[in-house]
Amino acid sequence: MTDGEALFRAILDDPDDDLSRLAYADWLEENDRLPRAQLIRLMCEVARLAPSRAAVDRHRLKEATSEYCSLLSRHESEWLAELPSIADVKWGIFREPERFRRGFAHAITVPRYDTLQTHAKTLMESSPVEWLRLEESDGRIAQWPYLERLSRLDLSRNLLVPSNTAHKLAASPHFRRLKWLQVGWGNMDAHQVIALMSAPWFANVERFEARGVIGTGSSLPPVPPCPRLRFLQISDNQGTLDFITVLSRQSFPNLRRLNLSGYRIGDTGAARLVSNDVVRELLHLDLSRTGLSARGALALATTPLLENLEFLDLRYNAIPPSHCRRLRDRFERDDCRLMLSEKEG
Repeated sequence: MTDGEALFRAILDDPDDDLSRLAYADWLEENDRLPRAQLIRLMCEVARLAPSRAAVDRHRLKEATSEYCSLLSRHESEWLAELPSIADVKWGIFREPERFRRGFAHAITVPRYDTLQTHAKTLMESSPVEWLRLEESDGRIAQWPYLERLSRLDLSRNLLVPSNTAHKLAASPHFRRLKWLQVGWGNMDAHQVIALMSAPWFANVERFEARGVIGTGSSLPPVPPCPRLRFLQISDNQGTLDFITVLSRQSFPNLRRLNLSGYRIGDTGAARLVSNDVVRELLHLDLSRTGLSARGALALATTPLLENLEFLDLRYNAIPPSHCRRLRDRFERDDCRLMLSEKEG
């Protein structure tokens, strides 16, 4: 194994360690690949500075982002051409502009699990892939060993999967790095979603999106604490108030963004939601297309628990103009954006 191969191997073995990436950048520069080395350094710098709110860091963040974008505009096609070319497999994610993160191609879209399994080593040993979109899958994905490298898994395009898939995913031993999970198969019910949220590895998840969930109409078990979850989306739900009953501050102590778009909770669900302490620290709340009318709008306008909101989406509901005015009086301010449909506002 050459020095370059050993340094690259270290990145694959520990994708979170930027020191390995920077050491590899030094090796690239020593071997006459300065632009590639600069990309790694700049993107690692951007990832480090992004959480900072300090003015000096924000200024440097803007500069470094501009510099790496310039490099990509000149060299991206060349660097992508160095990666394996496999039929129907795409480097990158549809509608996601950046195919490189922290200096390397980090995302792949694969049409089906059999393709993924056949080409797993070729794909996963060629770049530190952290994000996988798998468009057709079943329970076999739960035992795929390369899941250990992923921080984001997108299964939201799967239409119909075996009913035990969620339980197999929940029992998987390979999700040690997972931070973002997207699911959305057409026959997934609320109990399967709760099974995922009750998995031991879910305690490390920061963002969870479940779409097209079928309501069961039966009571759901409580969700164990999810201390790192900050973004929760339960949208386009086909059914009942199942999830409103399990939202609690005890289970979701750090929840900051809640998206229930298309989940037809109606006025009853809205009233229950905004009287629940789980909304007290929310910054972003999406209740578009949720079947709200006057009573739900009044509950939102009068609750004392939404003082921290920075964004509230109430579009595509049947809210009367008089109640829209109350909502504007409550939520339209410099530090909060309120969205209402034109026919409502």
